[in-house]
Amino acid sequence: MDDSPQASIIGHLKSGKITIREADKKSVEVSAENNNVEVNILSLPVGISASRVIATISAARSLAKSLDERGVTLTVSSRSKPVVRLGRNARPKLSRLVTRSGSVEVSDLRELRRLDRRLRAG
Repeated sequence: MDDSPQASIIGHLKSGKITIREADKKSVEVSAENNNVEVNILSLPVGISASRVIATISAARSLAKSLDERGVTLTVSSRSKPVVRLGRNARPKLSRLVTRSGSVEVSDLRELRRLDRRLRAG
């Protein structure tokens, strides 16, 4: 089993909800229940200078595999719309060609691209 620190932290989230606010406005919600963790990105006050999200998702293969081995699913949502699912409940179709993984699912490519633009713009 891959013992990545990210998978370990995510795997320890059992149940509950955390909301991050910026100036009384919800920015990020993290909820966990029954080995399912969801990160819902509502807004971000600052941009993230990172490589393209698609390339980052391709690089997330080892995290996704580790989550799958632990029986955990991580879903990243943008404004409550699921865009990426990593781990146990990922059911990739065409995204398997891009990520070369059975544990990484791109649920909504259009929304993923919007999220990418939002993250870079801030």
